[in-house]
Amino acid sequence: MTEGKKSKVKFSFAEDSDYKLHPATGAWGGPTPNGEIAIHFFVELQAFPDEVEMFMDKNGNQSEGDRKYSGTEFVRRLQTGVVLRPDVALIVGEWIVNNAKSMMIPQEKR
Repeated sequence: MTEGKKSKVKFSFAEDSDYKLHPATGAWGGPTPNGEIAIHFFVELQAFPDEVEMFMDKNGNQSEGDRKYSGTEFVRRLQTGVVLRPDVALIVGEWIVNNAKSMMIPQEKR
């Protein structure tokens, strides 16, 4: 590339065959031993009970009784994880913040 001149490069997007969209209500993570940043995205939801009691009348109609949990009633189900170099994490973080801020501006002002 000649100094002072810019080349135009076009990129197109293609989904990989195993591409999936994962909802997230939060993230957990931090630095790795290799100096990268690990981010594990999760969804918080009600846990499945260990046991559910059902009642059945003489006609075979069922109704739910008690739910029994051995531990907590909520779970953070990990959806996917991402490992980023710190410089890339800053770029991605700024991109997320900028997009979130623009979504918080009332529609008529966008």
